[in-house]
Amino acid sequence: MSNILKYKDKIVSIGLLPIIITLIGLHFFPNTEMLGFGFGMSVLMLLYNLFKLKDINFFLLLGTFGIGICFFLRLFFGYKYVPLNTITPTLEFIMLSYAFLYVSAPEMYSEILDMLKIRSRTSYSLEAKIIVIFSSIHLISLGYIRYLYPVWAPEWKFFLINIIPVSIYIICFIINVLGIR
Repeated sequence: MSNILKYKDKIVSIGLLPIIITLIGLHFFPNTEMLGFGFGMSVLMLLYNLFKLKDINFFLLLGTFGIGICFFLRLFFGYKYVPLNTITPTLEFIMLSYAFLYVSAPEMYSEILDMLKIRSRTSYSLEAKIIVIFSSIHLISLGYIRYLYPVWAPEWKFFLINIIPVSIYIICFIINVLGIR
């Protein structure tokens, strides 16, 4: 834990913590409240990064947007746009979309930071590529399996929909921490 605090400016995947906590918390708490908690936690961490560290964490920004979109859709529209048991794949798709934009057009992200006069000292390309590759494989195979087998056993459904996305973000965090060592 002391290494994490010592190298907190180098651990770029620390921005994934709010989304990991939110995805895990969705299993234990009501969805709307947990999304609200995750969004609040993300906003607080983002403000801390902006004003205290004078830096912006790309994954924290992604998580804030993703959790915020799901939270406000669920809060104002109920289950109309984010149906029951689809929050995790929805968040994964949002994270995949933003990470894909970063991987395919990083200069666009740099231009946005320059407009806001914010400096980013780190590169997020390795972790963003991991998210793009693994999330793409997961979502495509999830759709394919759902098409082939419309009825799933509850254990497989829980594993495929909920455990794999959290595992992808934990893998990114571990690779980042091991890369620092």
